Amino acid sequence: AGMEQTAVTDEQARGGDATEQGESKTEKDEVEAPTDGDLKNSSKSVVNPTVPVQISNPTKKSEGYGRSYIAYTVTSTHDGKKVDVFRRYSDFVWLRQALEKNFPGCIVPPLPEKAVIGRFQGEFVSQRMRGLERFTTRVMNHDRMKKDPTVIRFLREQQLPQRNTIKSGTQAKKAFSMLSGIGSAMLNPFASEPTEGVETKEDKNCEEIESDAKKLHKILAALHAASSGQSKAEKDVTKTWLEMGHYLTELGRFEVDSSEEHFGGILAQIGKCCDRMSVCSAQCVDHSVLHLVEPLKDHVLLVESVSTMMANRKKALENLHIAQKDQSKKKAALKNLEGKGSKLADAKKAEQDSTKLVEERQNALDEMTKSVIEEIANFRREKKKDFKRMFEGFVKMRIEQAKRQQEAWESVLGDMQLESL
Repeated sequence: AGMEQTAVTDEQARGGDATEQGESKTEKDEVEAPTDGDLKNSSKSVVNPTVPVQISNPTKKSEGYGRSYIAYTVTSTHDGKKVDVFRRYSDFVWLRQALEKNFPGCIVPPLPEKAVIGRFQGEFVSQRMRGLERFTTRVMNHDRMKKDPTVIRFLREQQLPQRNTIKSGTQAKKAFSMLSGIGSAMLNPFASEPTEGVETKEDKNCEEIESDAKKLHKILAALHAASSGQSKAEKDVTKTWLEMGHYLTELGRFEVDSSEEHFGGILAQIGKCCDRMSVCSAQCVDHSVLHLVEPLKDHVLLVESVSTMMANRKKALENLHIAQKDQSKKKAALKNLEGKGSKLADAKKAEQDSTKLVEERQNALDEMTKSVIEEIANFRREKKKDFKRMFEGFVKMRIEQAKRQQEAWESVLGDMQLESL
């Protein structure tokens, strides 16, 4: 009673991510509470019928005690029928962590990052939905992940199991970094402990992959920061053009009042041209955010997922080396007990168990290595396609912007040259 209607069950709400609940705030604590129009506009801007799973209809819900969250409609098709379920961000976190556990040798798609403030603002909600849609699209385009029972349950069942979501290692590092202010060097997601044992060709290949991922992560993070800064600067320019247009129009009116009607009209035209520049800049900002800034951030997070996969493979290698060391000790102990009767049977059993463990871990490593190589090959193919689409669109947008600007200014210049001052 007295609480907003909710499309998700109370059990589902209680099962949310403890971190998200900890970040939940009352509307008074938010920078800007969303209006119904904000959320409706966010919904309309995201629905994409060409993707396997659509994220839409963001709705603010209350779970009591001054806590609120956003629920999304997740639409997918099964056996020719559309299925709608309602999910909050922590449900996606739960799904991703399940995928990380079930597919350690795969690149598990990243989720959009959390926000400490402004989580209910329309712009942030739209960005989050686009990020969630990229996540689900990658999952559904993965031959193995899309068949995982957890994914099927996530898409079909309205109620998810109650659970306590635990931060992954990468998430914990990020949270610690935010709280402590310690630089990224100490929490490098690509740092790993050296392993012992004979290095194979596959090990060297994986080390090269790790090294490349570290370099790529650094470049993409810097490029994302630069593109984000450029978009913010251009947003400021948009306001400046608008101001110039306003005051040029005022100057034109002044000249008209001073009996310089034609010249005043030209100044007003320049003012209108400045207004067009403002609109043009705003359109470029919107395009850059959607097709450059956000995709670059997504790829930064995706490379971190590559790092997680490589760390999983390195852990499997370490486990094999530990088993091999233990096997060597068991074999040595068995050799020392030959002919001594009483303890020989136990030593043989221990040696057999250690040999079996080595075989199991070797098979696990081989399977993971094969998966890693396949994942990296696919990652490189998709990265090339994404980058081509991303930067080709960026160049075309800039060319179109320059053409529109040139046409507008040339038109004004022609009128000015015809004017006899």
